[in-house]
Amino acid sequence: MEKLFLEGTMIIRLSVDGQEVAVEVCELPDGRFEVMFPEERIIAELREGYGYTQSLIDDQGRQFEMTLREEGNGNIRIGLGSEGMIVTAMTELEYRARQAREGEEDRSGWELKASLPGKIKRILVTPGDAVDGGTPLMIMEAMKMENEIRAERPGIIRTVPVEEGKAVETGAVLVTADPVDSTG
Repeated sequence: MEKLFLEGTMIIRLSVDGQEVAVEVCELPDGRFEVMFPEERIIAELREGYGYTQSLIDDQGRQFEMTLREEGNGNIRIGLGSEGMIVTAMTELEYRARQAREGEEDRSGWELKASLPGKIKRILVTPGDAVDGGTPLMIMEAMKMENEIRAERPGIIRTVPVEEGKAVETGAVLVTADPVDSTG
């Protein structure tokens, strides 16, 4: 089974009882994973099972059977025994971009800015395209990793003022979009 979301360091946003919790997951050189919760840090080994089932064994010897399934829009369903939850996984770059965009939106639309310097590898949208929240907009290389940049909310792409193969600096506008007309 291919890795669903663990590629480099990931920030995973969990919604637990209506409260959002950030968990950072990093693959270690020996193949184990360091998982940092707000108040706890564990080292765990992930062993392949059958189908979508895997075993998670922590550094204290506790073992948990879990299932992982992609749900789309960056969401992953995690099942632990009879319990299940849907989590959103994002790279550190995507998380920083989300934080940088908060408060920059207005009623006339939204814009997506680069949170780190990088190189635009591929542009996936053009002006006039309608996008939903989670729609991939472009691939950007930053910190030696290719990162899929996604729309935070629905919109109609107004401009894409960057070019494939070109470098961008922190704060550069990558995409602007108009709000979706909800009146039909």
